[in-house]
Amino acid sequence: MYFFRPVRGLKCRDEQNRLWQLDRSVFSNRLQFNDEDGVVQSLSYNDFHKRWLAGRWKVDPSGPALELPGFYEVNRPTLADYPPAQQAKIEYRFKVIEDLLPREAWTYKELAAHCKKFPGPTNQKAPSVRSVRRWLAAYRQRRDVTALADQSQARRSSIDGALLGILEEAIETTLLTRNRKKKIDAYDEVVALIENKNRGVGDESLRVRIPSRAAVYRVLREIDNYAADKRRLGSAEANNRNRTALATLRPKRNLERVELDHMLLDIILVDDRTGLALGRPWLTVAIDCNSRLIVGLHLSFDSPCANSVLQCIKSGILPKDQVLARFPDISAPWPAYGIWHKLVLDNGKEMHSDRLRRAALELGICLAYCPSRKPWYKGHVERFNRTVNDGLIHSLPGTTFSNPIHRAGYPSKAMACLGFRTFEKILYRWILEEYHRRPHRSLRCSPLQRWTHCEEISAHILPAVPAELDLLMANVKSKPVFHYGIDLESIRYNSAALQDVARRLKPFVDGKVKAPKMDVRFHDHTVDYVDVLDPTTSTYVRVASVDPEYTTDLDRVSHRALQRRTICDKGTSWTYADRRDVRRKTEKDVEENEAHTRHQRRMAKKRAEKGTSRPDSRDTPEAARPAADTATVDSVPEYMRETYDDGELPNLDEEADATRDASVQHGR
Repeated sequence: MYFFRPVRGLKCRDEQNRLWQLDRSVFSNRLQFNDEDGVVQSLSYNDFHKRWLAGRWKVDPSGPALELPGFYEVNRPTLADYPPAQQAKIEYRFKVIEDLLPREAWTYKELAAHCKKFPGPTNQKAPSVRSVRRWLAAYRQRRDVTALADQSQARRSSIDGALLGILEEAIETTLLTRNRKKKIDAYDEVVALIENKNRGVGDESLRVRIPSRAAVYRVLREIDNYAADKRRLGSAEANNRNRTALATLRPKRNLERVELDHMLLDIILVDDRTGLALGRPWLTVAIDCNSRLIVGLHLSFDSPCANSVLQCIKSGILPKDQVLARFPDISAPWPAYGIWHKLVLDNGKEMHSDRLRRAALELGICLAYCPSRKPWYKGHVERFNRTVNDGLIHSLPGTTFSNPIHRAGYPSKAMACLGFRTFEKILYRWILEEYHRRPHRSLRCSPLQRWTHCEEISAHILPAVPAELDLLMANVKSKPVFHYGIDLESIRYNSAALQDVARRLKPFVDGKVKAPKMDVRFHDHTVDYVDVLDPTTSTYVRVASVDPEYTTDLDRVSHRALQRRTICDKGTSWTYADRRDVRRKTEKDVEENEAHTRHQRRMAKKRAEKGTSRPDSRDTPEAARPAADTATVDSVPEYMRETYDDGELPNLDEEADATRDASVQHGR
């Protein structure tokens, strides 16, 4: 799979096969493209993403921007990290080149005249043309004023060669043992080993010199704390001693480390149309550890599975334009998109699925699994799970609270009135307008501000072909291809292209032609088509269903429910016409129920206007109770008056409590 990011040099082809090359990102945060004829086109990031998602613009692999950028380059310091004298130098050098930046080329004579206008801050000597050219090149390469700082050489260690070998031996025999000796003992051992080695060596130049104590201590400070504690104290104590330090190591870039987890939300939702209680939903959420920004989420009533994880990953990778379009009254931005570098997971069965491993391998995502009984390894997402319950869920009608003691007789099912879609809108609004914008105590700013601050040094990589994401997240089965096509979950798929491929692959066994088996990728969001792999060309053929009247606008969960009802009503000898009839009847029943619900709402409104009391809920049919639309986002109370905080990781005495809380959240 190819990847790209919108940097200078990116090439795209439009529907007319015209080649567009990204020239630069202009000051108004727009992308400027030029074609072969010099025609200029300026697009916003959203417009570019829409064209890319729709397939109207395809990334050309000849562009240099397809190279995967490294995540482990040295993090550039900010201007404030330099001493005052160096800061003054940087500011002076930028002042010199500031007016030269708009033009690409300058003559020597022009630069010499320009330099005379800027005498030096100390010795009143103007900079040379050579220096100015070097400053210009350095700044244009990084677009960072810190590139103008003096490039000093790092201090070289005075311990190397034979002396380094002696020091390593001393460390092994003194510090890294269960005797738990001190640094001074290691230094004494180094001196003793050197004196023993020098004994009998007559030539002064061949003797190993004795280093200073400070030089030895500098080397000792570079020893990994966890590795040293493991040798000196044992694995268990090393884990406990270093867990806070390990967990609080923060990445410097967005999407460098993402944590993902499932959570059974403490609320009962109802059907948007019928008002019947559906149960508690599962939330699969992914959080960026650098900014604490929520980068992806998936909400459903299905128990945690590989599909939940994959859909959350897909949501996190893609730009959020389509998601925000579903909620036009949410004005907050959601800039998170791009392929993650490292994904941290727990050891649930779904986290070790073949589908997830294959998708991660294709996307270039490194999977990291937490050790068992150590929830602090993904403490950011664990803390968010508690935050969303305490900050939002427990203030909504129908909440179950965190345990029966806190619930204290609250009738959760009777009070439930939020539909799935309404709750989804409330959740998105809370995340985008509250959580992302609220100052975070650990960050000293909001997650959105942190993300924006780190965007310039972060890589936003996207798959060159958006359709490949759907293929990666799809379910895979090997199915035989007959003359009538493929039969998958009682739906047939066929096309002329599929039959052409099948004819080329039909094997002869015992003089008979057998139906070839082919890999079929099918999707949960639709049953209208499947994608079949042509092994001869390594490309996928999209095959539509032969019964579009039934499959159009139908997801797989709904299809399975309709299939069960068809068998219940018509028996095992059902026909395609029977199934279409069942779908029409089901949709009619839903419409009638919805009309009845609307009538109940109008009657309730009239009673409220007249000041009459509402009938007892025990006398009201459950299907006639107000549906989700009666609870609006505006009715949600004010919440989260305090700032968010990851909190301190649990200490040794609190480890049992943390493990128990995590088990309660997961329903285990």
